[in-house]
Amino acid sequence: MRVGDGEKQSSSLKIPIDTTDGAAMLGARIMRTVCEIHTLSTAEKFIHTDAEVVLSWIRSQHRNYKQFVAFRVGEILSLTEPDNWRYVPSKDNVADCLTKWCKDTDPSSNERRLRGPKFLHHPEECWPKQKKIIDTSEELRAHILLHHITVPGPLIDIGRISKWTVLLRVIAFVSRFASNCHRKKAGLPIETIKATKAQRKLILRSLPASAVPLRQHEYQQAERSLFRVAQTESYPDETRTLLSNRDVSQSNKWVSIEKPSPLYRMSPFADEFGVIRVEGRTANASFAAFDARFPIILPKDHLITKLLLNDYHCLYGHANRETVVNEVRQRFHIFNLRSSIDKVMRNCQRCKVTKCQPVNPRMAPLPEARLMPFVKSFSYVGIDYLGPVEVTVGRCKEKRYVAVFTCLVVRAVHLEVTHNLSSDSCIMAIRRCVRRRGSPVEIFSDNGTNFVGASNELAAQILNIHNDCAETFTDARTKWSFNPPWAPHMGGIWERMVRSVK
Repeated sequence: MRVGDGEKQSSSLKIPIDTTDGAAMLGARIMRTVCEIHTLSTAEKFIHTDAEVVLSWIRSQHRNYKQFVAFRVGEILSLTEPDNWRYVPSKDNVADCLTKWCKDTDPSSNERRLRGPKFLHHPEECWPKQKKIIDTSEELRAHILLHHITVPGPLIDIGRISKWTVLLRVIAFVSRFASNCHRKKAGLPIETIKATKAQRKLILRSLPASAVPLRQHEYQQAERSLFRVAQTESYPDETRTLLSNRDVSQSNKWVSIEKPSPLYRMSPFADEFGVIRVEGRTANASFAAFDARFPIILPKDHLITKLLLNDYHCLYGHANRETVVNEVRQRFHIFNLRSSIDKVMRNCQRCKVTKCQPVNPRMAPLPEARLMPFVKSFSYVGIDYLGPVEVTVGRCKEKRYVAVFTCLVVRAVHLEVTHNLSSDSCIMAIRRCVRRRGSPVEIFSDNGTNFVGASNELAAQILNIHNDCAETFTDARTKWSFNPPWAPHMGGIWERMVRSVK
């Protein structure tokens, strides 16, 4: 390395390099380190190596080589320039003094390992040069030639049609039109239905040319074309591979599907029409249909698959999911079939109407009386009646009713028999309950006439607290609350207890 400080100082530093690209990369790093730690300005930098193959790599396009070589050559070129590299013969390479040429080893200060090769003391024009170019093709990247098989796309915009049967008929008529155009161009007769000449004339007179009834093979051709479109758009690489394997000969090589492919475990193959099918273990079941032995593979999220599943869903009367799953699997293999059918059922307008459920309103917070802590039982009471219940009095039968007292906090129940639905009978039942359970803080009930009467009596006794009956029946803190009219759901806590008692 030649360094100089203006024109006053000059010195030389030799960096001998071994024969591998790793040593060349190490030499480039040493050169950068030397330049960074010294303050002398650098005029020219030279790195000598006897590895002609390394020089060929450095002076070529490193991106064309494999990763091992490309990364190292890339780092070398980021630290140096190709003009910094020079060739040195192996005999003059001082890096080999202690390894290859042991007879030249001299421990003194005049030893060439410390002073460098002799040609460094001569002008640059006298330095050795690389005589030949080394072939480095073995480290080049492999070039892969891909053979693409083009599969024709859909004849129309499938997204404009929302029904499978309509889409099938449209594709069939478009295919017929294209076939008739080709036949007309080739001078062949236009294809019509198989009939006698007289029948054909009658049909063509009564119907326009586009309304001639479609035949079975035209429907089948339209189906196959739609299946090919769905498979090609969802599995393009697998389709090309399987179609190339279908036409493979002894001179060509069989290509397998890559492992990340979703079809890898399905053992797929392309039939004579280019439709991808599953090859299973029932291939020899001659009694079964061909579609049952070799189901057609369809992608779950494709529009064609959704139209097909919707057609099956409507064909079987919007039945449950398992009915459609059973029928679809007779011909097709669709990944996550049940979830795909569920999506179809959720988007079906008829199913939305017939199977819709009312939205349950959000439940309101519990009333304060239901959440009152640290109170005795029957401090907050709900009252309701059940009956009538027939009882025997002497030789006759009479009706009796049962007053159900429900504690709103702990759901305890107290029962009292009432003779009738009058207010006096209700007051007596409440008085017996109070004598046994203590005075309640608040009483809840619906808007029964007997309860309203009892409430009026209770209010009168609260206003006129002057007798012992009022003192035992209630006090000034007792309150009676009624539910709104026509709202029996608000008394569900005691209505449920009435059911249990019954």
